[in-house]
Amino acid sequence: MTAWLAARPSPAICSFTVALSLLAAVAEQRGAAAQIEHPVPFLVRLEGFVGPKPEGVKSLDRWVVAIDGVPYTFHVMLLQPSVDIAYWNILNKLEPLPITLTLYGDPALLQRFIDTPAGQRIRMIGNFVAGPGPVTLQLTSIEALTVTPGATPAQP
Repeated sequence: MTAWLAARPSPAICSFTVALSLLAAVAEQRGAAAQIEHPVPFLVRLEGFVGPKPEGVKSLDRWVVAIDGVPYTFHVMLLQPSVDIAYWNILNKLEPLPITLTLYGDPALLQRFIDTPAGQRIRMIGNFVAGPGPVTLQLTSIEALTVTPGATPAQP
């Protein structure tokens, strides 16, 4: 009669299994880091048009931006986060939201956004927060840009 003894895994196999599990966990975390999983604000530079954009100009996205609950259309031409996140991950994450972004900040800066004439390209810089709750941009600056006809800066 043959007796079956339970085989005990070697220490090398146990170490390999643990290392493989750790690598899988790290790879999963790196994938999540490519999303907007930043609980702390980070600086972002946005360029675009409030209201209708000039004819023939292609934008990256069309957002509905709210100030004190009032919606405004904003055509995103340039989006540069200050952290290691690809701009398209931000665009994809914000796409399904009815109000894409809520602007906060100095009332003079908010009024400058509201008063931007159609066809005027602007640059906004602020602290971007995409945690739980509404996505917000705390404006630190906003300025009008002069655009050379026929020239549209490309997204880096």
